[in-house]
Amino acid sequence: IFYLSQRFNNAEGLFLGVVVVGISCDYFVDFFQRISLEDGASVELTSKDMMHLARWPTLPAFIGKKNINSPSFSETSIGTDAAIADDKSIALPFNQQRAKRMSSVRNVQDSPLVINVSITEKLYLKDWMVALQLLGGLFLASILTLAYAFILLGRVLHNREKDMRDAQQLMRKADSAN
Repeated sequence: IFYLSQRFNNAEGLFLGVVVVGISCDYFVDFFQRISLEDGASVELTSKDMMHLARWPTLPAFIGKKNINSPSFSETSIGTDAAIADDKSIALPFNQQRAKRMSSVRNVQDSPLVINVSITEKLYLKDWMVALQLLGGLFLASILTLAYAFILLGRVLHNREKDMRDAQQLMRKADSAN
């Protein structure tokens, strides 16, 4: 559970009180799970000092711990939103495999919270790779079709030359018979 508080003032600006709300981390984990991200994607809620509050896929050992090595820490600590291409995987110390990732880090308006959505290079290039394979297949099919067409053209020309030679030979025989 983490807590958010808000000061309330009256119309003259005098202090009226503080409202404190406790929010369960499980609420956000369940919400992030319902987003239905593909393998290789993650959603994380952190405080501005990069303390992990909730994450999907869940990694309970890291909840409540800080990750100041994250490239998003430098962006969120100065209050800016960012899109980060991370080729060192510093952003995910939980992952044993090093993989290039792309993250979108956004400050939650009027709160000390940060949302970080990240995906692996494999996931963000998946559709591009499918299109590339399709284009590669079409290119290969086109080359094979052209090669087959040239082979057929070569056979037709070869047969035509053979028929021409046969016709000339028959003409010579006919001329010599006359």
